[in-house]
Amino acid sequence: MLICLFDNIHIMGVGVDEAIIFLTLLSAVLSFFIAWFVLDRYRKTEKTHLLIWFFAWSLVAFRTAGEVFLKLQESNILLLYFSDVLTIVHSVLWFIGLAILLELSDRWKYMFSSGYIVVHAAVAGYLYFIVDNRIMGALTTYAIFVPVIFFFIAWFFYGPARETKKLGLSLVSGAFFLWGLDYIVFGIPYYAYGNNEAAVVGWILGFIFRVMILLGFYYMVAEEEGGGE
Repeated sequence: MLICLFDNIHIMGVGVDEAIIFLTLLSAVLSFFIAWFVLDRYRKTEKTHLLIWFFAWSLVAFRTAGEVFLKLQESNILLLYFSDVLTIVHSVLWFIGLAILLELSDRWKYMFSSGYIVVHAAVAGYLYFIVDNRIMGALTTYAIFVPVIFFFIAWFFYGPARETKKLGLSLVSGAFFLWGLDYIVFGIPYYAYGNNEAAVVGWILGFIFRVMILLGFYYMVAEEEGGGE
């Protein structure tokens, strides 16, 4: 199936690098749309977790769009590090918004979240600048820290989804879980071995999971307005 995908890409006269750039920009546009959707919902309800998610998705959109520039500046280790840190920041913001929604303790909302960002920044910084190994720095971010926080988000969404049987919560939970696996399965060959085909598949799946999250948010809104609390 994957071979057919890449054959079709080449048949259309599109190189793998061009496909990655297209998918990156497409994902950025979708992320901006999700940010707008969440902001619109926040204006109607003024719920704090929605405002946090708006900031998170806005960072996702800007960071994703910046990936195009970053691909052209692969030798700039400072930009690579900054992109990694930004990825963890917006991922943790998703978790903070969820923690506020579920009324988790301050230990989860602030201590765990801030600690996660600081630990990642320290470990990645050490690998990028002291060890001078950008492969290990990227793998630490995208094959460990990102999947772990995604699995946390998926788990905390799964609890209410299992209790209430709501489709919206289930979609979001499943999307984050699968997205975490995506980073592990396709992130390792891309960041460790420079496999651009893995990057193409990863971006396609990432786009699909963004769509799942958007649909999940839509159903969460519909279920809430329908009195399904």
